[in-house]
Amino acid sequence: MPLAQTIMKRTTPIINWVHGFLPSHIKESQGLQRYFQNTAWLLSEKVFRLVVSLWIFTWVARYLGPTDFGLLNYAASFVMLFAALASMGVDSVLVKELSL
Repeated sequence: MPLAQTIMKRTTPIINWVHGFLPSHIKESQGLQRYFQNTAWLLSEKVFRLVVSLWIFTWVARYLGPTDFGLLNYAASFVMLFAALASMGVDSVLVKELSL
């Protein structure tokens, strides 16, 4: 079964459960139904991404061990720190230069 069908099969009960709590005028509105379906998709994607990230983070920590995992996090913190410093103001300069 393709991934999209599996995800749809698993999220449909959640959508139906939320749909049961909605007032009748909202149930009849096509736009609001689309809104709630899109919100359910976005929420399920976020939860899925968090669960996968937690699983990968745990697996890498067990694989590397405390010392190597600490070194990996130490290096990642420097990368994030310097990436934040390097991007300061670059967005506004890019928009300004590209709009000319």
